[in-house]
Amino acid sequence: MTAHDAVRDRLAELPPFRTCTKREIGEIAALATQVDVPAGTHLTQEGKRGNEFGIVVAGSASVTQGGHEVHVLGVGDSYGEMALIDDGPRTATIVAQTPMTLAVVGRGEFDDLLDRVPQVARSIMLGLARRIRELESHT
Repeated sequence: MTAHDAVRDRLAELPPFRTCTKREIGEIAALATQVDVPAGTHLTQEGKRGNEFGIVVAGSASVTQGGHEVHVLGVGDSYGEMALIDDGPRTATIVAQTPMTLAVVGRGEFDDLLDRVPQVARSIMLGLARRIRELESHT
C-alpha cells in the first residue's frame, strides 16, 4: 500500500472528512509523505501543539494519556487529524514501539490546499457539523 492509498482510505473513514468527495480526499492524500521512524520515536507529545496527521503504514505505537497507556496504534490506524484543522494541543503522547512507516500530511501543506481548493474546507465544516450533531443526539 502506498502512502497515498493509506491516507485516502483512512481519510474517507474519519468524521471530519466523511463528507469530502473522492476528488477532495485524493487532493488531501496527494499531500502525504512516507516517513520511516525508529522504535522509541515520539510521534506526538501530550499538551504540545500538533501540526501533522499520520497514518500507520507499518509498525506499532503506544498511545498514552496522563502517563497511562490507553491504546496501541497498528497498521491502518491514524492520529492527529484535528491538528490539520485547529491549533490545539495534542491529547495524547504517541511513541513508536517498533520501527514504523508513516504516511504524514503536514498542516502547512494542508493549509495551502485549503487556499487553492476552498471547497475542501466547506466539506470538512459540513463533516464536523454532522459529527457534532451526532454527539449531541447521544447526550
